[in-house]
Amino acid sequence: LGINTPFNFALIDGYTFHKIISTFSRINASTQKNSYKTPIHTNNFTGEHAILMVDFPKKKSYILKSNSTLLSFSFFFVALIAVSFGASIYIIYRQKKLSELKTDFINNMTHELKTPVATISLATEMLKKEKVRQDPEKLLNYNNIISTENKRLGSHIEKVLQIAELDRNSVKLNLETADFHELINETINKFKLRLEDAKAEISVSLNATKSKVSVDKNHMSNVLSNLVDNAIKYRNVERPLKINIETKNENNKLIFIITDNGIGMNASDTKKIFTKFYRVPTGNIHNVKGFGLGLSYVKTIIDELKGEVQVKSELNKYTKFTLTLPTTK
Repeated sequence: LGINTPFNFALIDGYTFHKIISTFSRINASTQKNSYKTPIHTNNFTGEHAILMVDFPKKKSYILKSNSTLLSFSFFFVALIAVSFGASIYIIYRQKKLSELKTDFINNMTHELKTPVATISLATEMLKKEKVRQDPEKLLNYNNIISTENKRLGSHIEKVLQIAELDRNSVKLNLETADFHELINETINKFKLRLEDAKAEISVSLNATKSKVSVDKNHMSNVLSNLVDNAIKYRNVERPLKINIETKNENNKLIFIITDNGIGMNASDTKKIFTKFYRVPTGNIHNVKGFGLGLSYVKTIIDELKGEVQVKSELNKYTKFTLTLPTTK
């Protein structure tokens, strides 16, 4: 039969159960239970017969060894199916979340783009009126409104295009050595009017002795602008806004830290804020404008520059962003 494993057998009388021949050390109830038995008719005329008992002591190990290859493949395919099923569930969940984020983004973008378009349209209609054209002050006012809203519309479109370019990996950073402190000061000057309007108190401690970094000035300026813009947008209106900007050096790295005393975030939000389209929920208050692309853009650019970005925050207390960039010699 091709069964190559040790065995014991016995031939016993079918009536008296006396051993005729046996290789068992002893035959007991357990032996009889575990053995394979078959009757053998020794005399068909008289009805005399014997019982043949065969036992394989290493039956289980032999079966496992004989089927080890088949069992291994079976376990492998079962594990593969389980992993594939789990991965499918995870991907479906991620796709569902991404779909929800994109839907929120499209709704928000539609609102953000519709507002300046409506304002420009209204101002244009007003310019058609004879009374407005005859009043230089009103004419200049509506002209300024159109100009401001046009810049706002262009800014929104630029943000969307930046992320689209990054998704296609078509953005090529024009790296050059720049003084990070100069970029910081330029960004603060850019936001001077908004900071004054928000009655913000800003303190700057540029303590880094090595402030030269290899960056794309345009993109790095956008990164700093996004961080300052967030500090202003997510301020707590119940207390004066305080922004602290600091730089220092550690292990040939430039550390940039910006801290504000705004509305803050909980632990779950800090894990998601660098996700594209994600915006921190503000309950029923929708006074914060944006597409949820700013911090995703920040992380993408910093990663491209071989740097790191970290965030620490506590709800209703503070938010702290830390950028780490390698310095140049």
